[in-house]
Amino acid sequence: MPVQMAVSQISKDMDATLLLISHLKIALEERDIEKSKSLFVNLKKNFKKQEFFLLHFDYETHSRFINGAPLPKIMEKMNELTILEAQGLQIIEEKLFGEVLDFSELVQLLLTFEINFNEISQQLKRNKFDDADVFEAMRYGIIYLNSIGLTGFDSPSGPEKTNDENIQFLIGIQEAFGLYKSYIKPNHFQQVNNLFSAGIHILQRYNFNNTNRLDFAKTICDPLYAALLSVQRELLIEEPHQRGVVRMPLNYGSTSLFAVNFLSEDYFLNSIFEANKTEVVQLGETLFFDPILSANNQRACASCHHPEKAYTDGLKTSLLSGSKKPGLRNSPSLLNVIFSNRFFHDVRSDELLTQLDHVVLSKDEFNTDYQTLCKKLSQSEEYLNLFKKAFGQADISPSKLKFAITQFIGSLNSFNSPFDQYMRNESSNYSESAKRGYNLFTGKAACATCHFAPIFSGLVPPFFTENESEVLGVPATNKAPYILDKDFGRYANGIVQEKADFFKYSFKTPSLRNIELTAPYMHNGVFETLEEVIDFYNKGGGIGLGFDVPHQTLPSDKLDLSKKEVRDIIAFMRSLTDTSMVVYGPKMLPQFKNVQLNKRTIGGDY
Repeated sequence: MPVQMAVSQISKDMDATLLLISHLKIALEERDIEKSKSLFVNLKKNFKKQEFFLLHFDYETHSRFINGAPLPKIMEKMNELTILEAQGLQIIEEKLFGEVLDFSELVQLLLTFEINFNEISQQLKRNKFDDADVFEAMRYGIIYLNSIGLTGFDSPSGPEKTNDENIQFLIGIQEAFGLYKSYIKPNHFQQVNNLFSAGIHILQRYNFNNTNRLDFAKTICDPLYAALLSVQRELLIEEPHQRGVVRMPLNYGSTSLFAVNFLSEDYFLNSIFEANKTEVVQLGETLFFDPILSANNQRACASCHHPEKAYTDGLKTSLLSGSKKPGLRNSPSLLNVIFSNRFFHDVRSDELLTQLDHVVLSKDEFNTDYQTLCKKLSQSEEYLNLFKKAFGQADISPSKLKFAITQFIGSLNSFNSPFDQYMRNESSNYSESAKRGYNLFTGKAACATCHFAPIFSGLVPPFFTENESEVLGVPATNKAPYILDKDFGRYANGIVQEKADFFKYSFKTPSLRNIELTAPYMHNGVFETLEEVIDFYNKGGGIGLGFDVPHQTLPSDKLDLSKKEVRDIIAFMRSLTDTSMVVYGPKMLPQFKNVQLNKRTIGGDY
């Protein structure tokens, strides 16, 4: 059976990887630098052939111990702070190809990697797989290749070896697909196999710097993603929902990496009520624009999230409710905000429903509580009727209130930009400058190693269950003499389990979709233009400005981007603008018996 042959081949590749590990260990013990580097290159390339299947089999082990970023991590869902030091291929590569070699450290890192890799290898050999596992692994592998592999994300020593590694990654998927040849219609098999071969040929022909990643994504990755699903359906191989997998971030039935429904809204919204969705969204829209939610009846959600500014407010930092003075942080966009598992700049909330608590209860924002709020809303017959239409009952509860607002926010999804239309072959009207900008964004400028396609945020592919934060070393002012902004970000978010030194100055990586509408930029609004933002990255972030930022996750090397390259990157980012889903609020707000309350302003007074 193909699935058994696929697993057998992957097992052999893993055995070969273990053998290469043992050879590398000897070379390191003998302190043979050149041989060690050569063996590591071969080890990494061999590993790449099986990586697509390991990702699907055990993503958590892969990201933490096998081929995750060379950064310390924390153990999630623990009662106290538990730190995992960097492990796996990337940290070994970073150390091996660094300026100063510590052979004892490298041997220890390799021994740890060997133990972890051997363990996942043994687990894989004991596991029972079916054809659905193979096809899911192949399709998730294509997502990984497009969003991470092509960007050089897992090449910390430099992107020179990236294309060679991606060739092996693609060959691994092609070989697994080839095992199903006798079960697939000949023309259909040849069509898909030709896509694999064309992709491999492109990667063989070009190096990292001159690879047209935009064209590769459009003509290789996207068609392969759709074609593999088509073959899976032709062979009547079950899809996740047919296997009993009810909720997952990916909408597996989507046929494009750039489809409007590529990710599942239902998964990220986590519906808790059986309700009339249309009426709930309309109720949420009304609540969003109604300052009745605040203690002074002057502040609404829309006070800090203006529709015409992609639901930001255009201020450096948002105004405080009582004093009307500038607050600590910049207002983030709400377009596509549901596609995340962490919220606020300091990622202090892990659910969209509960993030509203931080607004309602804060003395600097709505300065009220849910009991008071629900009691106040219940004094309006119109609101009682709106809740009845939405939920079937006229009672107003905190959970229904929060649910309605989050359902409205969840409807603000923006995936119909000029970039999306071009990638889906719905339009050919896409500028050469934006095309060059995408290739710089995913290449030389290294933007896509933090802002992952297709969301262009820190939501990590291919499974989209983790949202990254980064330490950039953002300044407090946009002019020299620069000083480091004092906001500790994630380190000071109030979550005891995250109070690790490497989270000092760490902030959520937001989506860059609609970024041309959301100035000023960064958590503190320090940069007024996109040119200023790119200049900051171009200089190497905070370290490049001379700050002491020991845990900066942004590489401190200068990017050496020319003025023309900066313009091209900005052209690409502007092509991510889509305001088709923007909603400007109700024409009227629900009325109250209290006449004074009926004088409130749609969207708030400030």
